[in-house]
Amino acid sequence: KAGESAVVAEFGKLRITLPGGFQESTTAGLYLNPDYPSDPSNVYLYATEKSTDFAQIMQGGQQEFVDGLVQNYQEQYGEAPEVTVFCYRPAVVGLYNAYEIEVGYTLQGITYHQLEYIIDAEQTYYVAYTQAGTGEWMNDYYTAASGMYFME
Repeated sequence: KAGESAVVAEFGKLRITLPGGFQESTTAGLYLNPDYPSDPSNVYLYATEKSTDFAQIMQGGQQEFVDGLVQNYQEQYGEAPEVTVFCYRPAVVGLYNAYEIEVGYTLQGITYHQLEYIIDAEQTYYVAYTQAGTGEWMNDYYTAASGMYFME
């Protein structure tokens, strides 16, 4: 929200200036907006050891990514949402190859719009900007994503 100070999320070497008012939750890497829980929109960061995941995602392509997403939600929520892909393309974050993925889906009656980055750095970083329901965070998310950087 305008006027609220921005928080810089630090996760490994990755730095992200979050939209104003977002604060880290009790779950490591999960940042919630100031209207939580009435607005469940959030930013979630995590990393895995550098592995073949990134190459597999690139090679498997969009359909494999969507199938994995649907399978995860089926296991977690017992519901398989129909996923609309707005963007699935190579990107660069800092000096690292990345993938930018933007999807929309409805899960448990809530419409989600998600911008995700998978970054192939010294670890494989995952950054998911999720807008839920009537939240209006996507423009702030695009700004935050464009400013991601690494401390080398």
